[in-house]
Amino acid sequence: MGVLIAGVLLLAVILGLFYFKDRLEQQWLRRLAYHEVTMRLVVIAVALIFFGAVIAIGDLFG
Repeated sequence: MGVLIAGVLLLAVILGLFYFKDRLEQQWLRRLAYHEVTMRLVVIAVALIFFGAVIAIGDLFG
């Protein structure tokens, strides 16, 4: 369950970054939002959510 929560929190932080990028219109936020590391963190967040859901479903039926 902790893996699922970690993935959701990481994805929420990245989505918050994109929200503030649009609201504040700062150049450094745009660079950070579209940086390669941010995109890799999105992939890691989705993987954490997927594996956390698989573990939670496994615990539910196991």
